[in-house]
Amino acid sequence: MGVVVISLLLYKPLSTKPQNTKETQSTLATPNETVSEMNETPPPENPTKSLEELVAEYGDLQLVDAHNHDASRFQYDHERPNWEQNSVDRVVLFGDVSEPSAVQTDNIAWGAYEEYPERIIPFFSGANLLEESGLQTVKDN
Repeated sequence: MGVVVISLLLYKPLSTKPQNTKETQSTLATPNETVSEMNETPPPENPTKSLEELVAEYGDLQLVDAHNHDASRFQYDHERPNWEQNSVDRVVLFGDVSEPSAVQTDNIAWGAYEEYPERIIPFFSGANLLEESGLQTVKDN
């Protein structure tokens, strides 16, 4: 059985003002329409689904959180209920990037993987590729 890796971008539009496209021409003000008359037009329905609706619709798929920077404050017992509620099967866990502290968060992500290999995919970024030792770190990890 394969695993589906997706990245969800949930957003709420900043404005309900329609863009000037062919699809929205009918909702824009006509030359004879005042701004106040245009503002009385109800905004179009928001097609964005809530997180609960997405989980209900796609919860039977294996979902992977492919970008999780929480290694520095990782607590499995704290995260697990949220992952289970939202049908998250696996987590790519890493922490700091391009910082000396990335070595420490890499170790945390690896430790989490060793303890929970069925749930955690460790990611590392604590290698300085400008130094000879960086290549050995990449090989080791």
